[in-house]
Amino acid sequence: MHGLVAYFLSTVLDSTIKTCSAHLPSDAFLRTSAPQLVTRLNAGKDAAWPMAKSAFIKISGKDQGDATFERMPEDVLRPFIEAAITTEVAPSIKAKDCKDVNRIAATLEPLPPENLVALVTEILNVAARGDRKIASCPAD
Repeated sequence: MHGLVAYFLSTVLDSTIKTCSAHLPSDAFLRTSAPQLVTRLNAGKDAAWPMAKSAFIKISGKDQGDATFERMPEDVLRPFIEAAITTEVAPSIKAKDCKDVNRIAATLEPLPPENLVALVTEILNVAARGDRKIASCPAD
């Protein structure tokens, strides 16, 4: 889960910024400072890619899909997976949630990227334990 979060958190945040910007005041965190947070999170993407790729292929859940993804060149696979995640996440962000997301993002912004990724990973791991649709490694 950590590799997925480390790789995709900036993509998810960027998608959220695009979705919420029209629904927030001009001085909202997502409109003013969140793009810098995306940049900070992007700094760790290349290092997280091998784990994210492996996890994405594993959770794709299709033997045929596994082989297809394994054969895809990196320069094709990375944007493909990012587009898939954006397509999946964007509809789940609703305009009514943007103020809450803005406050949460602003509260978490002072954390170093590594700590932010670790926090989001742990939250998702806890949530995944009760949800059979989300695969997660067991807690140590």
